[in-house]
Amino acid sequence: ETTVTKQLIRSVLLADATLRSRVGGVVAGHLRSTEAATLLQAKPLIILEATGGFVRYWSALQDVTIELYAYSKASSDEALDVYDQAFTILQEACCQAPNVPMRGITRELERPADGWNDQVGAWYARGRWTIKAIS
Repeated sequence: ETTVTKQLIRSVLLADATLRSRVGGVVAGHLRSTEAATLLQAKPLIILEATGGFVRYWSALQDVTIELYAYSKASSDEALDVYDQAFTILQEACCQAPNVPMRGITRELERPADGWNDQVGAWYARGRWTIKAIS
């Protein structure tokens, strides 16, 4: 399931103590603007949004495209810095996590674009990723 794929990436990111202490969370999908603005008050936030993909061979192997957003109320530099931390953790990583029945390999497909989200009132850096995962 795509939700399990996002859980796997979320678990891998949050397993890194430095990133975990830096962000207010890793969320599997965009929040309403009021929720996101509240979460962003104290720390940056990472959002994972699945944009497509396909299933191969007996439905056990998936190739999912995910957009990884790093949001910051402080600055675009902070958003890009948080994105770069996530990049260091995920690029060419063999992802596995306890209690997640899937393993996979992640790779960035598109370098991050940065900008301002009016609805949330925060800076973002967004890159496109692929995860090839098997359950």
